[in-house]
Amino acid sequence: MENKTIGTSYMYLNETINLKHMYLNQPITIKQKKEGIIIIGVYSITNLKTKKLYIGESLDIDKRWINHKNDLLNNQHANYYLQQDFNKFGKAFFKFEVLQEVERDSITITQSKLLMLENAYIEKYKNEDYELYNIENTLEDVLSNKRKLLVCEEIANYVVVSQFLRNKYVYDYTNKRFNYCQRDTIENLILSNSSIKGKEKAKQVANIILKELIDQNLYENFIIENTYSIYLYHKIQERKIIEINSKGREYILNHYDFNSFLLRKRTSEIKFYIQQYPSEKKIKPEDQNRIQDVWHKLKDKCILPPENKYNDFRDMLIKLNLIIIDNNKRTRATEFAMKNKYFLVVKYNKAKDIYQYVISQDGLRYILANIK
Repeated sequence: MENKTIGTSYMYLNETINLKHMYLNQPITIKQKKEGIIIIGVYSITNLKTKKLYIGESLDIDKRWINHKNDLLNNQHANYYLQQDFNKFGKAFFKFEVLQEVERDSITITQSKLLMLENAYIEKYKNEDYELYNIENTLEDVLSNKRKLLVCEEIANYVVVSQFLRNKYVYDYTNKRFNYCQRDTIENLILSNSSIKGKEKAKQVANIILKELIDQNLYENFIIENTYSIYLYHKIQERKIIEINSKGREYILNHYDFNSFLLRKRTSEIKFYIQQYPSEKKIKPEDQNRIQDVWHKLKDKCILPPENKYNDFRDMLIKLNLIIIDNNKRTRATEFAMKNKYFLVVKYNKAKDIYQYVISQDGLRYILANIK
């Protein structure tokens, strides 16, 4: 069978492994000089009949391939579906390919990169409608502590979590490989495009920008939000990762001078516009809808699900640019809500700086039109 190689390595089950000439430009340790060059990376096994794939990773691909080959030939492979197809079609119809190498680092960092790269290839092929033999999600199991890594155990699992929260693999369609890079968070955008130093300061600035995007009803246009089950600090947590898309990146860079935040005093970043919209003297009965009453009515009419909590409803109003939460955790109507008379001021207590609002009929229509 002809073996064609274009920038990567292929082999078939009836061939002897000989990949070393592909990697002579890599640094070699004393141990590797004795035993041969060790190839670290992600690989695939392809069923040439069905095009079905198995994706794997290894700190020693040569050794891993020998194990795969022996297990399949002896009818004892751990993957039942791969073994069944191997028995059915025969060894000549299975191709092994090194998809991408991973540079050597500390054992825990290298293992983290391998798991993330393996998962990236699995997701890539799934999105391209390939059928896969892979049953388990190793990365997901390690992140949630369902599986312990064999190297350094607890430390290794913690490092995987840490690397996953901060970094990711992005596919480069020009070079046809994944690149390892930082996540596209607002904090990272700030740190790489300003003189701001320190993650805490960058996080404070990012939170201000994030609030302003919500107020301007731009959150859903620019933000990518994913939630993962992560084992951290000795318990499972639902950790939310918030990143910006390319349009959001361009918008933020064009509309914000990050260094100007260094000059801001520690005062409330939010300006209230209540003086422009004083208390209404005569409010029609149909416009006198308190926020909590509206929440209850929407649940009673099954417009909101039964499990919807008041805080969930309040978060929805924030995303609709109707309210904001001030530094004292009090609800304030936005200029957008007041200007369009979606919210009306019933009463203002100057001594306590507390406003009482109601939602108008126009406000109800706006909410109903935008509920998802």
